[in-house]
Amino acid sequence: MEAVREEQRAGKPVEQRTQKQKQKQKQKQKQKQKQKQKQWAGGQYVTSGTGSRPGRPILPPGECPTEGCGQECAGRTIQRRGWVRVHVQGSTVPPRSFCSGSCASVGIALAELRMDASAR
Repeated sequence: MEAVREEQRAGKPVEQRTQKQKQKQKQKQKQKQKQKQKQWAGGQYVTSGTGSRPGRPILPPGECPTEGCGQECAGRTIQRRGWVRVHVQGSTVPPRSFCSGSCASVGIALAELRMDASAR
């Protein structure tokens, strides 16, 4: 029995074994990168549509729970750090402030839909 096993081991090319080892090393490196990325993001990550990992909830456009997101801007500047001010020239929608780029992109799309007929 041992002779048969020894023949089988000797019959396998070394290249196949090293390829499997390389694949395992790549998988380990990917796992380490994911861990580093998770640590960098403070342990928070966004779930995909089919993912089962916990993360921040993905809300439909226009339903941001952040207070003041999407409200009209009184002046030319925003008093909150990291917020985005959106003003689409020729739109009937007044300038508004948004808490993030994703919320601002929804605001831009809505403002473009509400363009003044003479501006088109």
